[in-house]
Amino acid sequence: MTTPRILSTPEQDKLLDALSASPHSPHTWYTSRRNRLVGLLMLDAGLRASELIKLNVSDAYFDQAPRTHLEIPNSIAKYSVGGSIPISDRLNAALVAYAERAFDNRPPSPHHPLLFQHSTRRPLSRRTIHRIISDAGTQSLGRPVFPHMLRHTFIDRLRTVTDLPTVQLLARHKHLSSTQQYTHPTLAQTADAIRAMNRPPVQP
Repeated sequence: MTTPRILSTPEQDKLLDALSASPHSPHTWYTSRRNRLVGLLMLDAGLRASELIKLNVSDAYFDQAPRTHLEIPNSIAKYSVGGSIPISDRLNAALVAYAERAFDNRPPSPHHPLLFQHSTRRPLSRRTIHRIISDAGTQSLGRPVFPHMLRHTFIDRLRTVTDLPTVQLLARHKHLSSTQQYTHPTLAQTADAIRAMNRPPVQP
């Protein structure tokens, strides 16, 4: 089983810059905020494209202010495994910026609760999400980038800073074997482990 393709930190930054490219009109200003939020929901919260298009405003906001945790209902999650994901600082900033344009100082309509919609109130499609990410990848990195690569990057970032059960919980994997795809250490990491194991203990 191969390790899923991920983006390096510089590649993530370039992709986000492309998603939030400088606007030239009120419409593109809104679109750039929306697209940056789409990218960060995958990079910082691990959402899949199929989940992102079904996310409601109330899953991310309370009274038009970002929640502290993104709520992913079981009803929209793959394998019905939802969860509550803490919102990072940069994701919070993107939610604030998006609300300024998306809600236009008016509360969202209960008849149209989806977070992402076209101007005609139609929901965004998975194809649209794929196009947004792919186009930004081609523009910034010279190659297409796909939504699942952003989720894989989120999981890979987690596994370098926390334990496997926490990664499984935040990735919302039903089976631990899915999480273990991301735990293949590099040669440098195995060398670090051997050095750490043989390091003399610190004297009191």
